[in-house]
Parts: sequence; structure tokens; C-alpha cells
Amino acid sequence: MTTLATLVIASGALAAAGKVPWWQSGSAPVDPAAVASLAAEPLHAKLLVNRARTVAAAQRAALVAAPLDDGGYCLIPAWKGRGDLGDQCISSVTSDDAAAHDVILSVAVPAGREGGPAWIVYGRFTERSVGAIDLGPFTVQLANGGFFIFEIPTTRWAGLADTANRAKLLSTSGTTLATGCLSWGIPPNDPRVADSGAELDFFRAPTRIACAPQQLAPLPTLLLRRAEKLFDVTLINSFSIWKAGQTIAFWEAPVSTGGRRCAFPAPVTGPNASERREVGNCRATDPARGKQQTLEVELDAGVFHVDHVPRYAFSISGSVDPTAGIVRLVLRSDAGSTPVTFGGGYFFVQIGPTSESSGRLPKGGPFTLLAYNAAGRRVAHVNLASLRP
Repeated sequence: MTTLATLVIASGALAAAGKVPWWQSGSAPVDPAAVASLAAEPLHAKLLVNRARTVAAAQRAALVAAPLDDGGYCLIPAWKGRGDLGDQCISSVTSDDAAAHDVILSVAVPAGREGGPAWIVYGRFTERSVGAIDLGPFTVQLANGGFFIFEIPTTRWAGLADTANRAKLLSTSGTTLATGCLSWGIPPNDPRVADSGAELDFFRAPTRIACAPQQLAPLPTLLLRRAEKLFDVTLINSFSIWKAGQTIAFWEAPVSTGGRRCAFPAPVTGPNASERREVGNCRATDPARGKQQTLEVELDAGVFHVDHVPRYAFSISGSVDPTAGIVRLVLRSDAGSTPVTFGGGYFFVQIGPTSESSGRLPKGGPFTLLAYNAAGRRVAHVNLASLRP
């Protein structure tokens, strides 16, 4: 017989959703900088920063929520006080179809993080009558507003991997209000997904509907043992996990399936050949999508904080058509022309100033990427104002 674990998620005195507006009962957000950073993003509605609250907490994890001015809200899971595990924004909540607004998500804390790896489940059920969710091995009491977060003990990971079980939505008195199916997915330590985990899946369904685990297709990966260096570059702003002033390299490696090759950043000494790096973390350098444009450019905005205030460092990267005869790339702005690091058909350059918003290029524009052939003739150009990060 399985013993059920009951996890009480504390966030205010009321357990049922909707007794008072949740932003009036929660405590201050555990990571205000994460809320400010999200508010600076180009969201579909305005984030009401002054109403952001820590709405649930358990062990080393906490959940921050902030309402949107269209009636929706955003969720920011935090680990040991830092809300840097991503976020999820939900559109306006109505009472027409409560099941359409069930939110149950998972996030992994990587092994390299303090206290990691960890497997966290969080979300919200908006029905006022729901007081708890019975997930099978765990029963979770909802906090005010219907929010919850909990950490799955590592001792349970192996038993939950690749499994599914019935789940129940319970009233505050313990009565079953609805049933559903929960597929647990893959824990963060599974070699098929490295530290990322595979997102669990929940849907409401009567017991006559079969409940089976979702199937995880194997993801293509980079063959890092066959990586070749493209070029080195010294950073002028923070980029990914590296700081301004560090020198990194861009490398190219084949993909395990499909015959493609991808470029990616790594230390100048080379990537860790034993690391599992999914193809989603790189850009394809082969024109496997049909005819390639002369310049394929992507604009990126990376966030970092100065005195808890978010700033955004912009960069551009991409590939060139090998038949265009391009030998030189230049980034032009009001400050002049900056040579763009270029090699193996791939390029990367950072834009010097930083910005207060990920949706607005820094001052000093307009910024234009120019491409020249061996005769010095300009063969292509891209105005960065036409791009979105």
C-alpha cells in the first residue's frame, strides 16, 4: 500500500482560491529583481509590479506571482531566493471553463547550481472550490489564489520517471470535484534530457479515459568530440554564462541526426566532450531549410543586473550565404564602424551600450550590419531595427 505524502504550501492564512485577492495576502516577492526583469520584457499586457507577491513556498523553492492588467498573471519559480529558472505568463482568467486555466508545470534546477539538481512542480488552479490536488504520491494543499509549489524528493525520481497516474481535484472538505491524468515525464538526472527534465503533463478526464505516460522522443544532440573552432571573441558585455572582458570561442559541430552542423559558444579550450548539448542551444550553419538568405541574422538580448536593476546586453549572430562571396562584415552605428568577428560562414558581435529594455535597442543607433565582397562592394545589409530579440 502506497503512503501518500501531504505537502502543505504556506502563503497566507487562507487555503481556498479566491477568498481575498491573492496580491493582498501574499508576502513580498523573494526576488524583486526577477519581477523587474520580467516587467521590462515585451509582454502582451502590463505587469503590475507593485502587486507581485510570493504566493507559495516549500523547502528551498518559492513561487512568485504578478498580475497583468488584462486579468492574467505571470509565475516566477524561485530556488533559494533567486527567480532565474524562467517564467510563465497566463492570459486573462475567466470562469467560463475552469479546466482551460489549470496550470501545472515543472522546472529543473541543474546539477551545477547550489543545492541542485532538483525537480520542482508548481502552478495554479483557479476554481474557488478547489482546496487541494491529489497527485497520487503527493497531496498538495493550495494557497490563497490556488497557487502551489513543491519539490519532488530525489528518492522518488526513479519511481515516477516514465509513469502516469490518476489525479484528483479536492474540495476544502476533501470531496473529489474532478479527476484527471498526470504524466510525470522525465526527472532532471535522466541522461535523455540532461539537467532540463521533461515537462509533466496534466489534463482533466473522467476515469473511463485511459491514463498513460507521454512518450518522449529522443532529442538530437551535438557531437562535441568532433567540434571545430570557428573563431575567438573577447566580450564587451556579459553574454550567456560569461562576463565582460572574458575571451570565448565559437565552435561548430555535427548533429547526431539529420546531417546538419551547428555553431555554438564555448570556452576557447573547447567544449566539454562529455557534456550533453541539445541542438536547440545552437544555430544551424547548413542551409537545410531551402535557399539561404545572403545574411541570416538573429538579435539577442541577455539580461544582467546592476544594483538589482535589470540591464540588457544586445548581440547579433548568424550565418552568411557561402555563394555570396562575403569576406567582411561591419556593424555601423552613430559611433562609427565596428568589425564583426566572422569565420566558417558564421558571425557574432556585441552592441556596445546596454539598454533598459529587451524590446528597445540601446542608444547610439541606427545599427546596421553591412556585408562586403573581396572587391570592397557592399552586397547586403540588415537594419537591426527590423529585428526582434
